[in-house]
Amino acid sequence: MSLATLNLWGATIGALSWDKKNKTCHFEFSDEFLEYGIELSPFLLPCKQKHYPHLPALLQEALPGPFAQQLLSCWQQQGQKARHTFNPIEQLSILGPRLMGALEVSSTFTSPLKKTAPLDIARLVDLAKELAEGPDDLPAFFNSASSIQSNLFDTALPTKGKSPKVTIAWNEETCEVRSGHGPSEDGYSYWLLKLDGVSERTTASHETNLIEYAYHQMAELAGIDTAASEILEEGERCHFALKRIDRTDTGQKLHMQSHLALKGSAHSQSYEQVAQTIRELGLGMDEIEELLRRAAFNILSANTNDHPCHLMFTMNRKAQWSLAPAINLTFNSNGLAHQMTLNGKSAQFTREDFTAFEKHVSMRRGRAGQIVDEVLQAIKSWPEIASHEDISPATIEHIATQHWEI
Repeated sequence: MSLATLNLWGATIGALSWDKKNKTCHFEFSDEFLEYGIELSPFLLPCKQKHYPHLPALLQEALPGPFAQQLLSCWQQQGQKARHTFNPIEQLSILGPRLMGALEVSSTFTSPLKKTAPLDIARLVDLAKELAEGPDDLPAFFNSASSIQSNLFDTALPTKGKSPKVTIAWNEETCEVRSGHGPSEDGYSYWLLKLDGVSERTTASHETNLIEYAYHQMAELAGIDTAASEILEEGERCHFALKRIDRTDTGQKLHMQSHLALKGSAHSQSYEQVAQTIRELGLGMDEIEELLRRAAFNILSANTNDHPCHLMFTMNRKAQWSLAPAINLTFNSNGLAHQMTLNGKSAQFTREDFTAFEKHVSMRRGRAGQIVDEVLQAIKSWPEIASHEDISPATIEHIATQHWEI
């Protein structure tokens, strides 16, 4: 049976175990943590129950994403690791202090953080590309350029999504990039970097990154609280940098969960359900208006990938919850309906749907219409912003035709 400890800000939260025979996880809060009365996940993991016979949702979403899993799988296939497949507890332990958010898992599989070191982004991209295409000789792949390979493993493993990403520490004044773990240094802040040029088969293409950057600029014009974003140029490549929302300006970790992990899929299907969660976490109308602004932006700018796993909440050391800055704001229209509903609808929205939300949450009369108008005005800036970012005229026109008018 695999055993691990779950920690938060240096305190022991509880114990994790993996039942190999039944392929199940067990989690148990420590008595010491229960005395604090802090709810890490108040709806699905309340402290009133000490033992849970499953992997908690807040840890399920912390598991490595598709690209990171590919990296982990290749690492498993070389050497003595070829005979062993890591279970979820071991995967979380390998991530250890590198997990997104403030939770940390430790066991015999956990290695300590290394001192931050300069990163060669170009070499990381080349290595990630080789990995994506499938190296012919795995042992040689992992033995050659071992420091670069180690950096890729260390910085990519905590990331989510299909597109190759790495966590970095970035000094915007000197343009120096270092590995994104370990103690912060003066002048550096923590970012998530979507790599450009890894593979034609990945979603992180050159223009895709530019589109996301342009969308973030539109969202800012719409008054949305967005995570800071930049384009990090490296030769002809354009990597999309998104400031991490699980770190404070001083580099301190914030506990973080998506709405999906907080409430589960059954209670994460509509913007109305998210508004209810906002109230249950002790937040107010300002956050609900922010939610409606994001809903309007997603709907009107054709971002159909408005999944509840992209709506993030953070908790600070005082156990105060916040609606985190918006992420995953980009064009994503493939003819499918939106992931979340508004007024019971996932497509063909009208102004009446926003007015219905206004009434449902007891928002000031006419406020929803004002928000929609402000968002529409910002979206009209798409051609100008996109042209400035050197997005092709054909792409600009295509995306403009997908924007929703109401």
